[in-house]
Amino acid sequence: MIPITLAIVFLILLLTFGRMKSAILILLNIPLALTGGTMALWVSGLPVSVPATVGFIALFGIALGNGMVLVSFMDDFARAGRNLDELAIEAAGLRARPVLMTALTTRSALRPCFSRLALAPRFNVHLPRLSWEGLSLRPC
Repeated sequence: MIPITLAIVFLILLLTFGRMKSAILILLNIPLALTGGTMALWVSGLPVSVPATVGFIALFGIALGNGMVLVSFMDDFARAGRNLDELAIEAAGLRARPVLMTALTTRSALRPCFSRLALAPRFNVHLPRLSWEGLSLRPC
């Protein structure tokens, strides 16, 4: 089921960006998010469970969204005829704030899930922790 989902996501990205290179570059964020999420589970000592899987799905969505922000900006620069080396460095610098804001907004939204007043504490421990720490530990 996962390869089919990745193929559908790839086709949507290909149709959206019109370039295979852009779609592949965006999809390369998934292994990085998987690494961060796995490290988050390992560091916090939580088992892999259904709520953790939902947290992985949320983490993958955030990683893909951040990749789309950066790649769409780089595609705009490439159409303007800029040098590829300077394009990558400048695009990463200019898009760092939106990517960090996405991560901080997600972390802020998940903060109430850590409180003792949460309705379903068993569920709420895995999902926000994985997304919260996965965003922090992601190697990109």
